[in-house]
Amino acid sequence: MITAPLVHLDDMPRVPGGPRVVVAPAADADAFLTAFLSSAQLRQDVVGVLVDPTTGQPTHQSAAAPFPDAEFAPYSAPSYIWNPGGTNFNRQNFGIPIYLLTAALANETSWRAAYNAKHKLKGGRHVARMQLPMQAQGNSSRCITEDACLPVGGYGVWTALPAIPDIYYAANGSARPITLLLAQVDSASLFHDLTRAASTSLSGLISAMVALSLLVRANATATYERQLAFAALPGEAFGYMGSKRLLYEMALNSTFVRGLSLDLIDQVLEVGQVGGAWNTAVNQSNFYLHTQPPGGRFGDAAKLLSAAQSAATTESATVNAEPASPTNPGIPPSSLMNFLRVKPSVAGMVLTDFDTAFKTPYFQSEYDEGFNVTVLALADAALLLARTLHSLAAGPATPALELNRTAARFLVADLVVCLILDEPGMRCPTAAALMSPDIEIFYDGTSSAAVQGYPGIIRWVDYDPRASRMSYGVRNNVWRWRTDDTAAGWERAYSWPTDPMWTESNWPSLTPTLVVFQQESDATALATLLVGVLFTAFTGFISWVGVKAFEKHLKSQ
Repeated sequence: MITAPLVHLDDMPRVPGGPRVVVAPAADADAFLTAFLSSAQLRQDVVGVLVDPTTGQPTHQSAAAPFPDAEFAPYSAPSYIWNPGGTNFNRQNFGIPIYLLTAALANETSWRAAYNAKHKLKGGRHVARMQLPMQAQGNSSRCITEDACLPVGGYGVWTALPAIPDIYYAANGSARPITLLLAQVDSASLFHDLTRAASTSLSGLISAMVALSLLVRANATATYERQLAFAALPGEAFGYMGSKRLLYEMALNSTFVRGLSLDLIDQVLEVGQVGGAWNTAVNQSNFYLHTQPPGGRFGDAAKLLSAAQSAATTESATVNAEPASPTNPGIPPSSLMNFLRVKPSVAGMVLTDFDTAFKTPYFQSEYDEGFNVTVLALADAALLLARTLHSLAAGPATPALELNRTAARFLVADLVVCLILDEPGMRCPTAAALMSPDIEIFYDGTSSAAVQGYPGIIRWVDYDPRASRMSYGVRNNVWRWRTDDTAAGWERAYSWPTDPMWTESNWPSLTPTLVVFQQESDATALATLLVGVLFTAFTGFISWVGVKAFEKHLKSQ
């Protein structure tokens, strides 16, 4: 439990030193937390930080590093800045509680902090009391062993277009080469529960889903010479764990990826941040095509570049796609980096709305909300993707692709309502139509799961932070997580960076908590104590006198 007086950031120079809980405006929070990490005096005095979002949001804020997860890149340029607003707070140990306040609590703490500053913490002080009794102790391995935490996890999803029947791959040895489309489904921020990831990941996810929907509606996939597949990857903000898990599942040839063979995947197209592509000044969406520099050990992405540029030209004057700057060290932070690690010969490309550095100022931030993307940009990205994929997969009998821009925008708007807006969110009609409470799931006895009735079409897997370094099973007749080094050999074979084992501590019921209240001054508390002691002594004396008087009365009778 931590209890200390409230002090506003602006009032710190005027308030006597000592332990305090700092109320920091959101616009100044990053600068203050950076100073906190480098100042021994601040680390001694500040025991908690309350971030006030009611004073306006910062112009830029990112809890990721300037080069997020640089150790996974297929090149060495750790000092390159892809994310100009990056603070790397997601990888820092502050050692103090940090809260993002609600509007009501922000108003409450502000006037209490102002009162403390006016009276220079003399007399009755307004304090904050915080309880954060995390049950996990030590590192992730220890807390998993002690059953005091759970691994960060979720579900990855993949689908094929057209559908891949299991029997086809079992009986036919002439399977088609695969063009794999990738998108990320989630993100991270300093305040994880408030992560929205509108631009960071959902812009790419929505564009990819709409592109596939347009191809299905065009009804020409049966004539394709190539197989199209799409994977929606979770956990990429935590060391690209989703794509790493997918690659490991393909190495195992598990139920989850049956039909999705890495040997057949020779093209990977990833949709990154595309929500900021629309330029209102010229009524045009500008996209950039990132690939590894040609002539090296990586696959030739010329066909991907050509298909995307031709698709942009075919679409309309409102869509522009051009290769990213040759001065870039390589592809930006993306899931494609993991694929190039395991299979360097794959031809890979990342579609984004930025050239040399991220365009969004809120990469991996709680401020990455719907205002940071436009429906026009997402619709144009979807149209560009649909034409690119169609061009790559088409055969001699494939008809020209007819697309409806208005239909694309309606599809984008539907998914924005479901995935980005708070209301109705996943209660939207589109999600309701797809979700069924009676879906059955079957397991293959290892770590994979599939939706019954949809073999080869859509499957998901419960994944863990470090490929298979954690597994779920029975121990002492109890189902629980345990550490597992099954994938260690596979990791060594591809020189995977040493990545953390991401877990979340268990919390006791009704915690963590934050309470603000007025605490009496030391003098008042001492006076109250003395009065209490004197009153107790006086009461005892009166009782003693009464007892003696009663005894004297008894003796006189």
